[in-house]
Parts: sequence; structure tokens; C-alpha cells
Amino acid sequence: MVPDFTRAATRAWWGGLYKGFLAAGVSGFRNDLNEPVLFKTPGHTMPLDTFHRIDEPGFAALTATHAEGHNFYGRRNSRAT
Repeated sequence: MVPDFTRAATRAWWGGLYKGFLAAGVSGFRNDLNEPVLFKTPGHTMPLDTFHRIDEPGFAALTATHAEGHNFYGRRNSRAT
């Protein structure tokens, strides 16, 4: 199971995981493999027909396939971090 970073609640949860590191003085993070990588599937990513429930403040909620949201997913992971 991978977190769905297209959802605002998931990004808030993920970002909260870093508070202790920031409080300890860590000044940067490296997101490696911040796109879903599933080596046992064709294309090594989520099946392209997987649905994301995109929930972005200021925009209408949207359901999109992973084929449509692949790059958006990684960007939202970086933003959450």
C-alpha cells in the first residue's frame, strides 16, 4: 500500500511526520522514488487504471486515473514533505 498524495489529508499526515526532524535541526530532505514504483507490474508503476481522488484546496475535487495523474502524484509527495 502506498499513500495517496493526491489527497490533502494524506499530505497533511505525511508532512506531520517530519515535524520532529525539523525540530531537531534537519534542514533538508531528499525524496527518492517519490513516484509509486511497483516492480511486479508492467511499467513498474501503479496500474494506469488505478484511480486517485485528487483533493486540492482551491479546486473542485476530481477523480483521475494514474495515467492522468502519474506526475502530479510525485509533485504532491514533494510538496507534502
